[in-house]
Amino acid sequence: MGFLPKIHLINLQEKNFDFLLLGNEGIFKDVPKEEIGKSIIANINEILSENNSNNDILAIGNNSLRNNIHAFTGFILNEFLKKLITAGSKENLTGIMIMFRGLEDI
Repeated sequence: MGFLPKIHLINLQEKNFDFLLLGNEGIFKDVPKEEIGKSIIANINEILSENNSNNDILAIGNNSLRNNIHAFTGFILNEFLKKLITAGSKENLTGIMIMFRGLEDI
């Protein structure tokens, strides 16, 4: 018998969401949801910070992550998953991140 998914219904109109992270158990197994959210928001703020000395992070070829929400979202999720791996996670880490706002609104 396979695993049964956990399904949660949320009303997006009742809350103010910046993003939604859909992931397998490996992502949520050892890290509390609140800590995951804080980590992702901190990473977004750090990268978008005016004081970010490494502007190369925001460039992909001739494009900028600031101008490509899909590339930016993928980059943020990838950075978060790298943190889990660096911290020693041996789990399958599969996720999808959906942004509900443009970068200028975060």
